[in-house]
Amino acid sequence: VFNTPGANANAVKEEVIFAMLAASRHMFAANEWARKEAAAGGDVLTTMEKVKSQFAGPEILGKTLGIIGLGAIGARMAAHADYHLQLRPGTDAALGLGMNIVGYDPYLSVHAALALDRRVNVVNNLDELLKVSDYITIHVPLNDSTRNTIDAEAISKMKGSVRIINLARNGLVDEQALLPALSSGRVAAY
Repeated sequence: VFNTPGANANAVKEEVIFAMLAASRHMFAANEWARKEAAAGGDVLTTMEKVKSQFAGPEILGKTLGIIGLGAIGARMAAHADYHLQLRPGTDAALGLGMNIVGYDPYLSVHAALALDRRVNVVNNLDELLKVSDYITIHVPLNDSTRNTIDAEAISKMKGSVRIINLARNGLVDEQALLPALSSGRVAAY
């Protein structure tokens, strides 16, 4: 067994981008609708024109992405200029999609902070990130200080219809607090 920090960071970055797009465009619901319509013998192409608006969602262009944790994955999601990590031009995922970036990491080193693109707004308080983000992605280890980082109190500080992506670890989001927020629409997707 080898510890290979950052080895799969680019793969996770790509999964987060997919999750943001899927959460915005209701891709899974549209796919399920098309499968059921086809199985029922319906004319999917004709009927889709009538119902496609129910699967429309917000564009991510111009939206704000809040990144909790600016390590190997979080930095790739934002924009990172530290080429010793083998980043190449075009790895600034969210900036490349036309998003505004707010990052929060209480353990961010000076070296890592200086390596971030100047367009990444690093805040000193998680509440600042929560109140401005349209999308929130979390990339921190699970420990006593990070367990339930996203809880009922955090959700109450978020913008309405926020989309939360957690591909890091179970336990970072209090799913019991999340359920009512999903039902009410305060959180549009998780």
